[in-house]
Amino acid sequence: MTEEILYDYLSSSEEETMMLGMEFAESISKGDLILLYGELGAGKTCFIKGILRGLRINEIANSPSFIVVRQFEDKMKINHIDLYRLSSRQMLLDYGIDEYIDDIEAVTLVEWAENLLLDCSPSFNVFIKKLDNNNREIIIIKKTD
Repeated sequence: MTEEILYDYLSSSEEETMMLGMEFAESISKGDLILLYGELGAGKTCFIKGILRGLRINEIANSPSFIVVRQFEDKMKINHIDLYRLSSRQMLLDYGIDEYIDDIEAVTLVEWAENLLLDCSPSFNVFIKKLDNNNREIIIIKKTD
């Protein structure tokens, strides 16, 4: 598997982060698994809001931390997973996370991918680094066979 840097971007606001998510949405296809990495408050959920807007999903994306998985379905089925509170492989299996990440009928977005202790083949890795209160570095890496 090879990797290609699709974007290396500096965002200075939530609006810019959402706009990059909207632009990135044009690269997404059904069956894609997108893993998002970044510390608390880095902007992962903000980026996902942009992706959903770009995919013309009309629901508002909030971090599903307390419910773990949210699903959206409009023009495309979306699985939005937040692994912040899941810290073991068994917990992931108990929540059926393995089934979501293998869902070829949906785009699956995973926040806190650091906690994804299951074998998978992501389509994209998104790294969001909080540089200071306003600025973020966002690197999107596309994985190809």
